[in-house]
Amino acid sequence: MPTLAMRLRPVLSAVRFAALGLAWLLAPPLDAQPSASETAPEFDPVTFFVIGNVEYILLHELAHLLIRDLDIPIIGPEEGAADYIATAVLIRADLFDTLRAARARQFLLATANGLATAWEYGARDGDEIRYWDSHALTIQRFYQVICLIYGSDPEEFAGMPAQVGMPQQRAARCGAEYSRAIRSLQWLLASFGRKPEDAPGAEVEVHYDAAPTRTSRQLIAAIQASGIIDNTVRRLREQFMLKEPFSIVFRACRERQAAWLPEQRELTFCYELLDSYYLLGRSDAARERMRSR
Repeated sequence: MPTLAMRLRPVLSAVRFAALGLAWLLAPPLDAQPSASETAPEFDPVTFFVIGNVEYILLHELAHLLIRDLDIPIIGPEEGAADYIATAVLIRADLFDTLRAARARQFLLATANGLATAWEYGARDGDEIRYWDSHALTIQRFYQVICLIYGSDPEEFAGMPAQVGMPQQRAARCGAEYSRAIRSLQWLLASFGRKPEDAPGAEVEVHYDAAPTRTSRQLIAAIQASGIIDNTVRRLREQFMLKEPFSIVFRACRERQAAWLPEQRELTFCYELLDSYYLLGRSDAARERMRSR
């Protein structure tokens, strides 16, 4: 399974300094309140940061499951396709669950914060840059998320490209990039989605092994209270006919990682990954982005 360092790979370049000025556009307000239509409880900023990143990883790994199980044709790296699916789903969460659309976008912003922070700290520590890896470099994944968010509403996010150092020539194409991503998501639903007359697909089981640390115990309780796992599984089964059952398992792995394991039909989340995201969320860089407006 790929390690967290491979999933959140930093790049050492001059553009690093642009993201150091990342401000309120990438942070959920510290006093954020759920809308009246949402039932999710309130969380402190660091816990919100962790939950947002877990939601993105969950959707990314489920995209791998769908691509392989349903034999969905893609052009280009599967990792890139999974990133685009996860990002598009969070931007257009209203296509799946109108009651949670606003919070889904905030979770995506937390993911962008996580990518930016992991990249910055990796650059500081001199992490190896794995140009050959199947995942895009973290800075590329960060700008892909930002481009799709900006492209979804250039008026609302008018200041975002300048804020993160995105050149105008790239920003000008983000609207078209977002439109293609959403058309692809709609094509995916129309071509491979479950029809109203179809019976429910295979079952999905969720298991939580005993969490080994106080932090992971608190975080798993918050993740369960947020409903992101159960709601995502429900939406998945509503939208797609799964041919075979699979499991989502939270366990201690001695590694900071999460991955879809097709042979075991298991999506594994390691508690060590939750702990590492908690530490990342408490870092000066992440907290500064949360505080800035």
